[in-house]
Amino acid sequence: MDRDTWQRTIRRCETLLDTQASPVLLHGDPHLGNVLDGGPSRGLVAIDPKACTGDPCFDVVDYVVAGAGQEGVEARCQRVATACGLDGDRLYAWSQVIAPMAASRTSPMAVQRR
Repeated sequence: MDRDTWQRTIRRCETLLDTQASPVLLHGDPHLGNVLDGGPSRGLVAIDPKACTGDPCFDVVDYVVAGAGQEGVEARCQRVATACGLDGDRLYAWSQVIAPMAASRTSPMAVQRR
């Protein structure tokens, strides 16, 4: 990733953090392997939490991006947001923050040190 992409990502992240409502309790790691089908009586069950607080849209962004498939990230954001009672536009904005990190499989801190 070039420096401009990282700087744009950092600005988006800062904007989202600055406009976050009161932080809520989060699962902290709800990827596709940590959300199981508990059957008709339980529904979806999240396992292996890494409890933390923050923006509820950030908590599900990995789940959205990893599960987007041919549907596309924007459409997946809207479907997940509707199902979870979240702001779809905010969830999509978080997916734009995560995309460069996911693409490079590195952390933003590694880029800042370069």
